[in-house]
Amino acid sequence: MIIATIGPPASGKTTYYKENYKDFFYIGSDKIREELYGNESIQGNPKEVFDILYNKILENKEKNIFLDTTLMSKKTQNIFEEFCNKNKIAFKYIIFCKEIEELLANNKKRERQVPKEVILTMVKSFNLPKLKDIEKVVNDVNIGKIKMKTAGFDQNNPHHNVDLGKHMSKTFQWYTKLEDLDFLTYAVFNHDIGKLYTQVPNLKNPQFSSYYGHEKVGAYLMLGNKNNNTIVYNYLLSLFVFYHMNEKDKRLEKRIAEKLESDFSITFFEEVFNIEIFLRKLRNFFLCDKRRD
Repeated sequence: MIIATIGPPASGKTTYYKENYKDFFYIGSDKIREELYGNESIQGNPKEVFDILYNKILENKEKNIFLDTTLMSKKTQNIFEEFCNKNKIAFKYIIFCKEIEELLANNKKRERQVPKEVILTMVKSFNLPKLKDIEKVVNDVNIGKIKMKTAGFDQNNPHHNVDLGKHMSKTFQWYTKLEDLDFLTYAVFNHDIGKLYTQVPNLKNPQFSSYYGHEKVGAYLMLGNKNNNTIVYNYLLSLFVFYHMNEKDKRLEKRIAEKLESDFSITFFEEVFNIEIFLRKLRNFFLCDKRRD
């Protein structure tokens, strides 16, 4: 059995191992980098690092393993999951979610720091794994505090003539005219918080801003919402934000079914919630998000 971590550098993965999984055999990508390059902050050759990491897993596959690595992107998760399935090794993820400012502050305290750009790039690549594969989310994100920063945030984009906070509030107001208030309206109210950390000049028109990967940053933060400790609740909020840019995706229903499993259904406040309801609400959100009046 492997407990594998998902989380950027400075999110507390190694500390969590020492405090909760000391009886598991430890394999860490940073430790391998230190052995190879003399410094764990040197990214080096990813293939070289992970070839050694996967060989170590095979050598110790009969043990309970704590795998301390980032696995933030869809590509790295797919490689890991295919490896486990091929070698018939069971696994579960523990996901470490912290506010971006805390990640950067923690990184500065480390003896061997990772470049800020590496941390930000990893968060922008975040892939939400399947719900069934998650053992735990170490959630330490105050969404309300982040939302306050959106007031007055200039989106500098021709598609938006109001600041970020007002845009999300207006989208929320329009959405609640189509759907009843429920837990998913929290995702609507905060759907673009990832823009705070992803503003860059547009590649074609650099006088304007773009926000590449903001939906993934937002999903990462929403999953870490510390005001609720229910994995399913935060997962559905995160999933909503994760796919909120996928209006034209013809495979959207299939993607969501794969994340939740096709027969997903759960009861919230005595009401049955399922994939069909989730999709309806997401499509109504699409209508509201693109309104500009």
